Amino acid sequence: SDLAGVTISSYAFAAYGTVYADRYPVAQLQAILTPAGVSATPQMAALCLLSQNKEIHAIADPLVGGYVTSDPGTTEPWKTLLTENSAGGESIGIPIFVGQGLADTLVVPATTESYVSLICAAGEHVRFEKYSGVSHALAAFASLPDVIPWFAEVVAGDKGRSDCCARVAPRLRHAVTGRLYEVVYGHPYRTTGAGWHEAGHRW
Repeated sequence: SDLAGVTISSYAFAAYGTVYADRYPVAQLQAILTPAGVSATPQMAALCLLSQNKEIHAIADPLVGGYVTSDPGTTEPWKTLLTENSAGGESIGIPIFVGQGLADTLVVPATTESYVSLICAAGEHVRFEKYSGVSHALAAFASLPDVIPWFAEVVAGDKGRSDCCARVAPRLRHAVTGRLYEVVYGHPYRTTGAGWHEAGHRW
């Protein structure tokens, strides 16, 4: 983990502990933290990242490399919770803007690329902009010259440009026939108990 990871994670632990209190005791969620992490998390979560940045980083810095005892992505109940809260599981159905700073070390470009490929394959209409040399902290600011006119287009009823067509189409196997289908972007695939519909695909 790095400084940003520890800082953001402290907010996540506090939020998940509140939202999922009926499913998991706080102690069960905190079991993945080191003793120092358990002690420091409430202190970090009580601070504002924007106005108390120095204070929260002073607490988080000694915890880099010693905040969690295992990977939350492979450790229950966090594995289940993170899967349930990961984007791309359900249809969005409206134009989507994704901006990625190529110097972002928190949300790395490869992760965003995979997410965009996933939602493009699901038939979403996606504008995907990449910003060279831009870090996580400045990605939203860097996207403003693109996202403001994009919002105006969407509000006016124009979906705007989609960058899905330029992406490599994945292939899906029909659950019953076993045939391989190549997704035609812009045509969301639908499923029934019989498997993939042929409409919206070519094979």
